[in-house]
Amino acid sequence: MQRNYKNQGIAATRSLPGRLARHILDGNEKPYRYRGRTLHGSVTLTLDEADGEELKKFLALFCKEDLPALLPGIARRISQGILKDLKSRWMTEEGVQNAELLEFRTRLEVKWGKPLGQLRMLLTMIREWCQAAFKLH
Repeated sequence: MQRNYKNQGIAATRSLPGRLARHILDGNEKPYRYRGRTLHGSVTLTLDEADGEELKKFLALFCKEDLPALLPGIARRISQGILKDLKSRWMTEEGVQNAELLEFRTRLEVKWGKPLGQLRMLLTMIREWCQAAFKLH
């Protein structure tokens, strides 16, 4: 992709593609400022097969070498943020969860109470039978 810039008279730095992408994705319609100068007119970026192959190699290398090193730090920062947020609102969240659990148990008991009661009775019978059998042997 570097030759896209060179063909248009732009000396590309390593950070230029990312800055251009941010400029475009931000929906910025103003001309992009490049090293204190404004690029006038259109800058056309095209991708050919060689660019695709270069991108595939870069992504494969990134996934193999860079990404595994980045993930633990990212996961740690995200989990620390989630924990901090959850601690600040835990009293309310715990109340909400307890209310939801109580509502679930009520609906469960209304719909399945009789068969669940029979299942609990069967489990109790099995436990008592196993205890009696264990005592005998």
